[in-house]
Amino acid sequence: MHPRCSKLTIADFVKGIEIFEEARVRSAPAADVECTSREILLRDSPAEQSEPWTATGSAYVYRDLTRALALRQDHLTRNDGDPPDEQVQRLVLEHPGSVAVFAVAEGDRVVCVRQYRHTLRRRFIELPAGICDVAGENPLEVAQRELREEVGLTARHWEPMSTTCPSLGLSTETVRIYLARDLAPAANNAFVRVHEEADMDIFAAPFDALLEAVLGGHIVNAQLVIAVLMFQIGRLRKPDQPQYSQTIR
Repeated sequence: MHPRCSKLTIADFVKGIEIFEEARVRSAPAADVECTSREILLRDSPAEQSEPWTATGSAYVYRDLTRALALRQDHLTRNDGDPPDEQVQRLVLEHPGSVAVFAVAEGDRVVCVRQYRHTLRRRFIELPAGICDVAGENPLEVAQRELREEVGLTARHWEPMSTTCPSLGLSTETVRIYLARDLAPAANNAFVRVHEEADMDIFAAPFDALLEAVLGGHIVNAQLVIAVLMFQIGRLRKPDQPQYSQTIR
C-alpha cells in the first residue's frame, strides 16, 4: 500500500462523505454548462436501454455445471462506430450471482470468517457469503442459508444493504449484501463444512475495529469493505434519511 494511503482515519472518511455530498450537488445542471439532469448522471442506464453493440456470435470456452459458471466468448459489432461496423471479441464469465451477510450481534460486533483463497494463495477476512447456485432460490433465502451453514446462526431481522457488480469488464456476477440483526444459534444445523471452509476461523469483530482495519487497508475483501462503509454511512445519516436502498435489484 502507498504510504500516503495508510494514514486514512475515520475523520478523513467523514470529511470524504461531506465532499461527496458537495460534489453531488454541484453536478446539477447550470446555465453555463451543457449538462443533463443529475438523476441521469448519478444512475446506471436501465437494462432495457438500447446500445450500439450487437452480439453477432458466441461460443462457450468452458462450463462448470456443478457451480453454474461458464466462460463465453462473444463477437461484437458496433453499429454506429467510426470506422463503421467495428468488430471486437470479449470474454464473459457467466455467473449466477452471490450474496454476503453483514451480521451484527449485540454491541455492534460483526460476524466474520477468515478463509483461505487459492486465487491469491492466502487467507482473507470476509463475510459469510455464497453463490446463488440453486435454481429458483431467492437471494435472501441464499443469504439465510449461508449464514446458517457457514457460521451456525439465524437472524430475525433482514435488510438489504447494497447491490454491486464487482467485475463489470469480465463477469455477469451481481453481489447482494444483506444486513442481519437479532442473531441466534441455528437449531439442527447438520451442514458439514468441507475443503477450504473446514478450517476457516469464525469470529465476531467490534465494528469500530473493522472500520479502522478497512480504512487502514488491512482488509481488502470487496463485500466486507462495502458493507463496513455502508454501515458507517448509515450511522452518520440523519434520522429522516433512509440508511440503505430498500430494493435489491
